[in-house]
Amino acid sequence: MASLFRFSNRVLDMIQHRLRLRAKSSHRFYNKVAPGATVSDLFLWRLGDQWITEFPLCNLSSLCFPMAPQGEVVVVRFFNAAGDFLKEWETVLAPFEEQTLKIKEQLYGITSDVFGTFCVFHAPTLKNHFLASQTNISDRGYVSYRRNTDQVSSYTHGNTYVLSRNNDEPNQTCFVRYASWRKHTYNLQTTLDDAVQTEVFISNPTKNRQTVTITQFFPDFQTTDTAVTLGPLESCLFTVEKLTRRIALSSHVFMLRPLVFKTYVNGFDVFHG
Repeated sequence: MASLFRFSNRVLDMIQHRLRLRAKSSHRFYNKVAPGATVSDLFLWRLGDQWITEFPLCNLSSLCFPMAPQGEVVVVRFFNAAGDFLKEWETVLAPFEEQTLKIKEQLYGITSDVFGTFCVFHAPTLKNHFLASQTNISDRGYVSYRRNTDQVSSYTHGNTYVLSRNNDEPNQTCFVRYASWRKHTYNLQTTLDDAVQTEVFISNPTKNRQTVTITQFFPDFQTTDTAVTLGPLESCLFTVEKLTRRIALSSHVFMLRPLVFKTYVNGFDVFHG
């Protein structure tokens, strides 16, 4: 009966999607994760002459089960701004160990892009603890951003679950099944006119092309719309026009929350809008 119920739910999801009927809850937009698989956010990296991006790799298995510390194989996959795969890098973490992932060292000579994305997958040496508790490892860690002229870094955590990977298979799969049948509007939860420059980073977490409309609101009640079409895993770094007070993002992607970089005279800040 349980298998029949799960099958019926999958059929219902497909019918609702095809007929553009509203799903009952947001979890229907996501794929089920296989037992033992790991999940990762799609993290932003920035390079070029100005930016330095780093990411602390932690042995999450030992943190989840500290009474049974274990080693961990960590696989990092890098993508360019278009969402194309660049390279895969692997390291081994001892129990409770932490390493610093330096993006510039990993991508030197591989791409001319000044931004892109990466994901982090963890493979514990002892899977039975996770299988017994019916849990999966998810890396939603903090990325460090710093300009060459800065003395300290600014940190922001992962944005949303995007990719999953069964550690017995070589490639990742999209955690997001499909976009919503109706449009969602996400209003940035901050004003922007106090910064010298504001950049908004968005990425497409689905396996299909998506169009995002960026609406900029000005103090004189005028607005401008900019449509950006992104392929699967493709990302965009949008520079907001001066005097813009706030922005809103409209798309068929559920909860498309951007990453915001605000540059001031004496520094910058990065956060989720």
